[in-house]
Amino acid sequence: MRVAFAKSFDRVAYVNEIEKGLGTPSTSFIVPGNPGADSGDTFQKFDPAAAKAALALASPAAQTAIAGLKITYASTARTKTRMEWFQNQWKTNLGVSVALDPVDSTTFTALTKKPETIPLMFLLGWCPDYYDQQDWHSTVFGSKASSVRIGYKSQAFDDLTYGADKEPDAKKRDDMYQQAGRLLSQDAPVAWIYYDVIKLLQKPYVKDYSITPLGFELDHWTSVYVTKKT
Repeated sequence: MRVAFAKSFDRVAYVNEIEKGLGTPSTSFIVPGNPGADSGDTFQKFDPAAAKAALALASPAAQTAIAGLKITYASTARTKTRMEWFQNQWKTNLGVSVALDPVDSTTFTALTKKPETIPLMFLLGWCPDYYDQQDWHSTVFGSKASSVRIGYKSQAFDDLTYGADKEPDAKKRDDMYQQAGRLLSQDAPVAWIYYDVIKLLQKPYVKDYSITPLGFELDHWTSVYVTKKT
């Protein structure tokens, strides 16, 4: 059933209609420019026919549970617009009605911090801390991860990611992480949406200033300079 929901919304339309073109549609987790970014991971691409076929394979219990689905979110005007967009996509492309469940931001944060209270469906983002696949896979989706929010547990994923964490051979390590990333997309505990962007207003006389793939300013400041005379 998770695969059905992941394949049933148009990411290109989301970026254009909701984010006003500020972003890049995503079918994998790691942001381009970071180690392990996998442009070939397209399993979750928008495909309404495949989504409906996946839904038809759901167990009787899962089919019954669909009737009570709701998506929980921190109640703001912007998030409400986002959730209404997804609600419409799932209704149109999958034939499933998902109720909106707005809560205040404090409650939402509390709900998503404990495995016992995690909502069945909710929206959350991830900002990595360093340039390595570990900070996307083991740190977020490994069964021993302290930051895990969704209760995803896969022995195959654990074997690949925790094995890669200790693998001294760089090529083998990269291959293991890539396998883990693709497994993650196929298991679909999360439906990838888009890669965010950062707005930057830069004076023409400020040179060599840039944003890193992690979304930060320069890793070092030695090359930034100003050409304008004072």
